[in-house]
Amino acid sequence: VEVATKLIDLAVKVSDNNVKLIVLQRIEDIHTRNPGSLEELTLDILRALGAQDLDVRAKALDISLELVTSRNVDDVVKLLKKELQITVDNAHNDDKSLEYRQLLIKSIHRIAIKFVEVAADVVSLLLDFISDLSSTAASGVISFAKQVVEKYPQLREEILQNLIATLAHLNSAKAYRGGLWILGEYSLSESDVQGAWKHIRSSVGEVPIVQ
Repeated sequence: VEVATKLIDLAVKVSDNNVKLIVLQRIEDIHTRNPGSLEELTLDILRALGAQDLDVRAKALDISLELVTSRNVDDVVKLLKKELQITVDNAHNDDKSLEYRQLLIKSIHRIAIKFVEVAADVVSLLLDFISDLSSTAASGVISFAKQVVEKYPQLREEILQNLIATLAHLNSAKAYRGGLWILGEYSLSESDVQGAWKHIRSSVGEVPIVQ
């Protein structure tokens, strides 16, 4: 652990991205040889997300996600949420920022599929950001929500309610269609059906619909 701590400090402080990647690989090697030994350093490894290089960020995320357990999953999700908010607040929204946002969403997705205790919160978190996402990213979030409601029936009602509240803010037609499909497929209780239908009816507007 002491060696890994020094390597993490080096990975964070050194400016050369190639060196960062080499050091992170050494940290991953330690984990491979001693599974579970670096769990307490998960958040420290995520300090490498301060790098601007996407490969460095991806490597830090890959290592950290292997170290996530039920004991630290909440803290990891909070940190990734902050990182996600930074990409949304980024006034430039350049390609690098958008790629990083996609990487964070995929990472959060992996955590939620693995840890049911955070799945509902993670879906709600991503739905909160969905109006700020590109069409592709928004569709990815909806696809993720579909996986969660399929895998965890006990979370469906809460997620469906959050989804209905989100649909009005969706800017992507593909994501909207995906959201409607989820409502149609998984609104099973009377209250869920009524809530879904109320949203659909209010969105359609007055009938008959004419040009």
